Amino acid sequence: DLESHLQRCQQLPVTVLTDHQDLNNTELKTIVNSPAPRQYRIRAKLRTYKPQKLYQSIKLHCSKCNSLQEVPDGDDFDFILQGSAVTAPNPELHNTSWYDSVTWTTQDQKQRKIAIHFVKHDEMLQQPEDTLLMIEG
Repeated sequence: DLESHLQRCQQLPVTVLTDHQDLNNTELKTIVNSPAPRQYRIRAKLRTYKPQKLYQSIKLHCSKCNSLQEVPDGDDFDFILQGSAVTAPNPELHNTSWYDSVTWTTQDQKQRKIAIHFVKHDEMLQQPEDTLLMIEG
């Protein structure tokens, strides 16, 4: 099995990059409209992102089945949030190997406990703009 894997790897095309890369600023529409086959190495930075719907920016974590779920629209979502507001964050789930947690109590009459979990990647916290957050409570 290892021999067949090595043969497959040897047949794959390889691109060798040198230290002298020729980088040019090119509009994305020029690349999209260019005839195939052309290869481009694109480096881009997202300037802004404005999701039109809530489900485009967050997911719901189900603590019962430990899965991520789409955010429903309308009354279903309100019902889910109301149910989670009465449940205090589970202290056993704080500061695991895959996230760090911060907990505080709100200053309003309800005195709700809120926990934010900062998800790690390869056991390291990411830059703030790249960090996945889980909010509980």
